[in-house]
Amino acid sequence: MGRVIFVIGLPASGKSYFIKNNFPNAKVVDLFNYQHEYDSYMSVIDSYFKSLADLVNEVIYQENYGTGQDVVLEHTLVKSKRRNIYIDAIRDYCGKDIECFYTDPTAKQYAKTVNYREGITRDIDDYQIEKAQSMLSQFDIPTIEEGFHSVTKIHCDV
Repeated sequence: MGRVIFVIGLPASGKSYFIKNNFPNAKVVDLFNYQHEYDSYMSVIDSYFKSLADLVNEVIYQENYGTGQDVVLEHTLVKSKRRNIYIDAIRDYCGKDIECFYTDPTAKQYAKTVNYREGITRDIDDYQIEKAQSMLSQFDIPTIEEGFHSVTKIHCDV
């Protein structure tokens, strides 16, 4: 029986890098892409629930067909209240414990990674660090109380 693993954090914080290097054989489900796949013809809330249904179906598929493959769910899920609906659905419909890994870079690391991703080669300035701090301050650190079986902070130096 495979594991269900959430990897969450801000955009460009190292989630994909971490997954690639730590779960190379897992089935990776990019929840952000699932959700936005439906945004063009559904309301935001409908696309959210459609992506949730796809997620649960993906986890159930892996379970029912006995692949034993881990399922890694990747998303920003900045606010804990947005995570709860996914956590509850997986536990209620699949009966699976959910491991959580989250990125929590420093403002300087985050600004550096965002610059790299955007192709900016100049040195990081105070404005970029302040902007990064503002983004990082919006992230609710995941907790066991949200319903995760385990929560682990990861360091990604991409």
